[in-house]
Amino acid sequence: MDISLGMKNRIEEFRKKKGLSQEALGDLIGVQKAKISKLENGNQKLTMDYITRLADALGIKPWELIAPAEDIDRLIQNKEEEDIVKIRRQLNEKKQSQFDAMVKGIELAIKAEEEDKNDR
Repeated sequence: MDISLGMKNRIEEFRKKKGLSQEALGDLIGVQKAKISKLENGNQKLTMDYITRLADALGIKPWELIAPAEDIDRLIQNKEEEDIVKIRRQLNEKKQSQFDAMVKGIELAIKAEEEDKNDR
């Protein structure tokens, strides 16, 4: 799944919070500095693979790169399937792709939390 970004600023925001240069972040996820620059500037499509690798390197949840926390909280509170489908239908194609990635990130996070609970 590819995502064309409005989230480019989120990558840079979290990278800077972590105190990393583009080169250092690239080293952590196995890409060149130029690739990080392209991801941050929206000149490179962001795949789920990149989202996962970036989130791991930045110590954040994947969906944090995709949407602000308040949007995630609102989605989780209204997670009934009908509501989610209604919301998605109201979005344009580009936003639907971003929405799908956000939902996938939430699903991965829920699964990880369940696995953490089982490991305790």
